[in-house]
Amino acid sequence: MKARIIDVGKYVPNLSISNEDFTKIMDTNNEWIVQRTGISSRHFSEINTSEMAYQAVLNLLENTKFNKEDIEIIIVCTCTPDAYSPSVANLVKKKLKLSKDIPSFDINAACSGFIYGLKVVQGLIESGLYQNIILVGSENLSKLLNFDDRSTAVLFGDGAGAILVQGSNQGIIDTLIYNKDDINGAINIPNGINIETPFTNNQCSGPAHIQMKGQDVFKFATKVCINMLKEIVVKNNLTFNDIKCIIPHQANLRIIEYAIKMLGINKDKFVITLESLGNTSSASIPIALDSIKKELKKGDKLIFVAFGGGLTYGVSLLEW
Repeated sequence: MKARIIDVGKYVPNLSISNEDFTKIMDTNNEWIVQRTGISSRHFSEINTSEMAYQAVLNLLENTKFNKEDIEIIIVCTCTPDAYSPSVANLVKKKLKLSKDIPSFDINAACSGFIYGLKVVQGLIESGLYQNIILVGSENLSKLLNFDDRSTAVLFGDGAGAILVQGSNQGIIDTLIYNKDDINGAINIPNGINIETPFTNNQCSGPAHIQMKGQDVFKFATKVCINMLKEIVVKNNLTFNDIKCIIPHQANLRIIEYAIKMLGINKDKFVITLESLGNTSSASIPIALDSIKKELKKGDKLIFVAFGGGLTYGVSLLEW
């Protein structure tokens, strides 16, 4: 028994923020942003993470005509939850108004969240415990941006993508997930909460803004992206010629182009959507998958690859 992706749905906010919009609030310009990131615009949400996730699930259910009452478990990958508790997955389940009490929980592996989620789903399906699982990546990153920091503020956008995974005789072939210690604090999002009790010293984690060291992130991302893509094809006795397409985490065009150059793969094999969406963290791969699903045929082999805060990274090989 394998875990097969049956279909995908997405939610992208209507509010599009162009590079020109950023020039009105900070010292930057369109050419500077495009040259360093490949991003021309991104979407900011006026609803919370759970509502975006819910809308992506509704889109998925509409696409598949799948009966929501047959959902056995809901997993949401996010680093931008509405609250510490309840989880985003709990809230999505509530919004769906399901008649049964099914398990629902979140996974936080930052931008690698969707790959980590696939690994969990793969295990649950292959074990025979579940047959119908909803996996969602949903992120509300615009709420964590420091608009005085042009090096990070221009990178991120909001959105959600959802997939239905079922037991089948084909599907996910292999998924590898890893974690490298972030010794130098390359990527960090403090919780922004003052901790104060009658029995402890007051502590403050600092403002809840995304903090990144660009060069450290670039070195980490390019290295693990190249290594993971090589590892997954060699481990499964394949070559890149056997792969229909590769969907990388949509972080930065320079990272993707560097990996393409080092691997010697045709750029057309890579699915790239960040120009108009920016970095949507754990939502980037399912949203990108939604953009090409009509081009896929049964039996096509795909690779997903991601890297993010933690420092987490992972890769998944599957058959459509």
